[in-house]
Amino acid sequence: SGTREAVARVTELAREQKAKRVLPLAVSGAFHSRLMKPAEERLRRAVMETKIVEPKYPVIANVSALPVTQPGEIRAALLRQLCSPVLWEKSVRYLISRGVAFFMEVGHGRVLRGLMRRIDKSLKVVNVQDPDTLGKALDELKGRAGDAP
Repeated sequence: SGTREAVARVTELAREQKAKRVLPLAVSGAFHSRLMKPAEERLRRAVMETKIVEPKYPVIANVSALPVTQPGEIRAALLRQLCSPVLWEKSVRYLISRGVAFFMEVGHGRVLRGLMRRIDKSLKVVNVQDPDTLGKALDELKGRAGDAP
């Protein structure tokens, strides 16, 4: 994440170093970088005004790749994630170490599914983008629950 010029330069350097693949992502902002710092105070106000309760299940924070369970921890993680890198692989590996083997990607893309396959091809990743695919994913999840010890 960075300015267009910086991303273009990194792309060029990666290609010079014979990178297998360089794929700039089509995003609407330089999320998870210091370029988002001007938005921090506005986000802080919104996060502080939002009621956050202790979740039923831990949330894995993408800035630490660890679970957060208390409202204060969740608020702090939300604020940190704006300008901090995403620890995606570390987060996924944490979940795998806890026995998670079934993942749902929600949205109209399959980028995360592709990233998951690079981490561990044995993981089951389904894409949910509409009521039909949600129903199929939930059916599969229910079937897997019957297999759980």
